[in-house]
Amino acid sequence: MYRFIALVALVLALTLSVATVAQAKEKEKKKEQEHKHAPALVGTVKSVDTDAKTFVVVAVGKKGEQANEVTVTYTDATAFKNMKKASTAEEVLKVDNKVRVTHTDGVATEVCLVPAAMPHHDKDKGKDKDKGEQEGAGDNDNGGGEE
Repeated sequence: MYRFIALVALVLALTLSVATVAQAKEKEKKKEQEHKHAPALVGTVKSVDTDAKTFVVVAVGKKGEQANEVTVTYTDATAFKNMKKASTAEEVLKVDNKVRVTHTDGVATEVCLVPAAMPHHDKDKGKDKDKGEQEGAGDNDNGGGEE
């Protein structure tokens, strides 16, 4: 009889400890979600109000979606970057600059200048140039041998 009571007490203790651990994990997960940043906002700077420390970004929409304007506030703690280097609001926040904004509840924590797209190199041009140089080199050798 005592063994049965001890076994029931052990099962109850294990059940309570498992439930407590599960609740603690759930609370931790909830806390992490509260502190997560919103997804990065990518778009073009439409306007800047330095007095109010705000700027408007025309957000790039997914295919088929209409672009929307988002007003973002920045603070003295907001990090501004240009090509991964520290920068200033005056340099990064210029009308028509493309930016990536990391923010929480509309307050920017980081604003990065997105570089303009690099021009595409024509691979065929490089091949033609190489062929031309090789043909030219061959012509010089043949021309010299024929004389």
